[in-house]
Amino acid sequence: MADELFGNIMWDDGRRLSSGIMTLATGETVRFTLDGYGPVESVTEAARNTINFIVANEPLVRHKIAVSLLGLYREWNDGKTIPPEELGRKLNLKEIAFLDEGGGELCYTAGDLFTGHWVCVQFDASGEIGEPELEG
Repeated sequence: MADELFGNIMWDDGRRLSSGIMTLATGETVRFTLDGYGPVESVTEAARNTINFIVANEPLVRHKIAVSLLGLYREWNDGKTIPPEELGRKLNLKEIAFLDEGGGELCYTAGDLFTGHWVCVQFDASGEIGEPELEG
């Protein structure tokens, strides 16, 4: 399926989801997936609004996540501190999962900050960010 915002959205039968690659306001590209158990025929308005918010505001979201991770960073690094701006620069958005009703999950690689774990955070349709969690 072709979409003016998303570009080409493809069905992956093996993973049972629709996905593609999108470009953020920073010029970075990121893989995305769309909610659903079959090929997507159209993107819901709620998902579209959420996507527009993330594309436009990802640097602010990244900073909020970095601030939330400061305590966890100290725990994982023997009490060392790091400025939130530096921590945020080390987060690289790799995948976004969007839900039909809006919201979803952002997943970042974090370099060597958390011994190779990814940082994932849920967000709702209004762009409100939950608490980051380590995965992997």
